[in-house]
Amino acid sequence: MMYGYARVSTRHQNLDRQLKALEDYGVNPRAIQVDKYTGTTLHREGLDTLRQMLRFGDILVIKEIDRLGRNKDETMSLILELIEKGIDIVVLDSAVFQMYIENLKKDNKSFTDKLIQAQLKGVIEIMLLLAEEERNKIVKRTAEGRAKAMEKGVKFGADNKIKGEQLEKLKKDIELFNQRQMKQVDILKKYNITKPTFKKYRDMM
Repeated sequence: MMYGYARVSTRHQNLDRQLKALEDYGVNPRAIQVDKYTGTTLHREGLDTLRQMLRFGDILVIKEIDRLGRNKDETMSLILELIEKGIDIVVLDSAVFQMYIENLKKDNKSFTDKLIQAQLKGVIEIMLLLAEEERNKIVKRTAEGRAKAMEKGVKFGADNKIKGEQLEKLKKDIELFNQRQMKQVDILKKYNITKPTFKKYRDMM
């Protein structure tokens, strides 16, 4: 069985890019677990559910290796746990990781071997450092682009059409939309807003 996992950790991110990549790879949307704004612990509803579902021989697909954890130790611990249980991990954005894992399997290397674990930790650490560097570049480019747009008079954020309790309800419905539990058309009708306005509110979260 093939499963997918996607995670974002701030209100300014959405899951679309990760979900599309997983589905393009061939993961059934119903087999994808997601987490959003999950604090600082390893225990996340989507991930916890996924760990209970995974069995020996299953495949777990993620877009980026740092989606599994929010720090190096957490990510390493979970990857080693899954590999030792016989779960194949596919990291779409890292051919290096895939080649390394496949070579170990081809050579019948034991993932419980201390030397193999040390080597694997080194590979993961390098990947996480590269991922962090790329995130920092994206944040910098986004900030620079936003600053230039503001200089030209572009305004960001949604209008004040929806306020107070109604706005809180909209936020919850957008969360359901992001988790594919609610349709955009239903939200537009419920709050009598247009697609551009919906996008503005969603981008604020």
